[in-house]
Amino acid sequence: MSANGNALVTWIQNTSVYARRYTGGVWDGASTIPVENATATALTPVGAINDLGRAVVVFRQYTTSPTSGAINGQD
Repeated sequence: MSANGNALVTWIQNTSVYARRYTGGVWDGASTIPVENATATALTPVGAINDLGRAVVVFRQYTTSPTSGAINGQD
């Protein structure tokens, strides 16, 4: 959660990573944001959000090695 009350939630659903922002006192958009929907299993999503509502989600994804990963940002 940012200093002015913006929040970000992240979760795994099946093998995909999803996120949703809370900005200006309301949940952003009508639905969740698919961050990743590849066939490889994604694990442990962690998100951060700033006072302007900019968000980033980082997670682990096993492809050919356990050290693979991805970063996805959202304006």
